[in-house]
This record gives sequence, C-alpha cells and structure tokens, in this order.
Amino acid sequence: MANEPVAMGIDPSLSCTGIACVGPLRTDWYVTTVIAGSPSDPLSERLAILQAAVRTQLDISTGGPQGRPVVAVVERGFSGGKGPTAWLNGTAAGAVITALTDLVPVLLVPPKVRAKLATGKGNADKLSVLIAARDRLAYQGQSFDEADALWLAMTGFILAGGSHKVPKNHVEVLDQYEGVAHWT
Repeated sequence: MANEPVAMGIDPSLSCTGIACVGPLRTDWYVTTVIAGSPSDPLSERLAILQAAVRTQLDISTGGPQGRPVVAVVERGFSGGKGPTAWLNGTAAGAVITALTDLVPVLLVPPKVRAKLATGKGNADKLSVLIAARDRLAYQGQSFDEADALWLAMTGFILAGGSHKVPKNHVEVLDQYEGVAHWT
C-alpha cells in the first residue's frame, strides 16, 4: 500500500473549480473548491488566481505524507460546447494545464469518463456522480465540483495502478487511457 500512487483531479471552471488529491492514505485525501474571482474581474486576473490555486494544491500534496502526484487528471471541456461558457471553461482548462506544465504529467479526459467511472453510465448527471462519491469514496461534502474532481483523481489513481473497489464494469472506461504515453 505504501508504494501506491498519488493522483490529482481537477474539474476546471472560472466560476468554481474542484480540486482533489487521492492516494493510499485515505485519511489524507482532500478536496477543495477554488472561486477564481468575480465575473466582473478581468479574465487575466481570474486565470492567474486559478493557476496559483492549482500550484498551491500541488505543493500541499507534494509536502504531505502521500507525496507528489504521479498524474493530474483534468476534465476536458465539452468539445461540442458553444457560446461563452464553453469558451471560458476551455480557457480555464488551458490555464490549469499551463500551471501544471513541467510539474506533473497531465491527462485530459472528457466528462463522460468521470461519469462512467463514478456511476457506470457515461451520461450520468452531476447529482448521481455526487451520490457515487459519497457512497463509494466516503465523500462528505455537497459540491458537485469537488465530487467531480474526486472522481477525476480516482481516474489517475486507478490508471497509475492504485488499488480500489470501483466496480470492474465502471473501470472499463479507462481501458482507452492505459499507458503513460497518453499523458502530456
């Protein structure tokens, strides 16, 4: 168990970003939410707040008993999304990836991967993912963003060889990501 990986998960958004870190020491798992300023603040300031928060959480994890994450799994924005919200979420994801560059490998996954891992259904809604985080991962919060981040971190943890109790038919969605070659 001591040789098991540590993984970070990030559900990026300029309104509310969820960040989680999981590893072999369940008592040291954490989740947090980052509010990247006010919508009236300049975009550059909001992105800087988000990047600083992501780096801070990476530093906290690295300095903790579990050590540095072997991968950060970031939810990719909706590829078919339209309008300003899709653009802003894509911009937030880009800021997160930039913040992690040269610090930890990054794996981008679409929302359906997180949903399928959590519930067994790729089209599961946010409430179902939150309930699955409570039931399977002992998450005690109420934030959809944190629950999403926790499942994204579990994605990295499982891909890096961590032991888990997620049902096999849920984990099959990760078969397409096996191997470090997919990590940027």
